[in-house]
Amino acid sequence: MKQSIFKFKALALSAVFAGIAFSGAVQANGAKDGTMSMPDYKQWDTFLSGIEKKSGHIRDIYINDIGAKAQKGQPFANGTVTVMEIYGASGTAGSMTKGELQKVFVMYKNAGNGKHAPAGLQTGDWTYSAFDGKGNKLDTGYDGCRSCHLPLTTADYIFHYDKYFANR
Repeated sequence: MKQSIFKFKALALSAVFAGIAFSGAVQANGAKDGTMSMPDYKQWDTFLSGIEKKSGHIRDIYINDIGAKAQKGQPFANGTVTVMEIYGASGTAGSMTKGELQKVFVMYKNAGNGKHAPAGLQTGDWTYSAFDGKGNKLDTGYDGCRSCHLPLTTADYIFHYDKYFANR
């Protein structure tokens, strides 16, 4: 009995430390853009995949278990993480071929996230991080991310919100 309690406590502590490692510099007053580490997302649910862009890119989006529990018409819960992979692509619209992974963008929702954003660019409780195709953090400004997501207030600042729920 003592041994199984010890194993449970060890597993619980591992989960806590994994959460701390992912959250990076998450603070009680919210995380700042660019402070998150790359999550291990490849086993997460696919939010959408094969999104072709005229710019010659294909995007695949993943969502963690917390976010996958969301219900249509409701905002995503605190703790939701989405990851968007951006691949180079060749071919024409409708029949593009995925190339090399170029960038990975992460959105993380938690109470207080985003309040460090510049005035007029707050996207609720979301914060952002960016990585190159090899997982190295990118030194980038996040105003571009925020300005693109800003109009999506009715979709909890998430692109393809309606399509995601229609395809589930």
